[in-house]
Amino acid sequence: MKTGGHIRNKTLLMAMCCILYILPGEARADDNADYWERFTIGANYPGLNLRINFKNNISVEVKAQSMDSIFAAGPRIYSFLGDNTEPLKFFWGGELDYLSFKGEVSNGLGYALEGFCGIEYFLSERISFQTDIGPAFLAITDNNTKLNSSSLQFVINSGINFHF
Repeated sequence: MKTGGHIRNKTLLMAMCCILYILPGEARADDNADYWERFTIGANYPGLNLRINFKNNISVEVKAQSMDSIFAAGPRIYSFLGDNTEPLKFFWGGELDYLSFKGEVSNGLGYALEGFCGIEYFLSERISFQTDIGPAFLAITDNNTKLNSSSLQFVINSGINFHF
């Protein structure tokens, strides 16, 4: 049933908007921001992300992805290296995702824990391309059979970001 996925995505989007509304004042933009603005909305393959950038080169993001009856959502934390005025930024970080899946034979839940490193390149003052790669530990459980499965996979993320 595809309606459930749309409801989950709308609920996640509303939660992201609420988080942005109640953020502390220190996460607001300052006058010295050149390429680096405080908030970022991104389109990644295959999903959306919302990121808050702090002055100390740390960013926190909420990301959601959905494709082929698989849904993944969770927070990411980034640590950017170097000067914030350069158009090419290097970063590393971690991610923890909630997973759900539904197939013809099985359905279930799980989680993914990922470490990553990558680059973000600013195409203009407010638009950037980002890609990262890293190992991810996935653990899932089938709801019907209660069978567990876990594995280590390498994950590549790519997307376009809009900074404001």
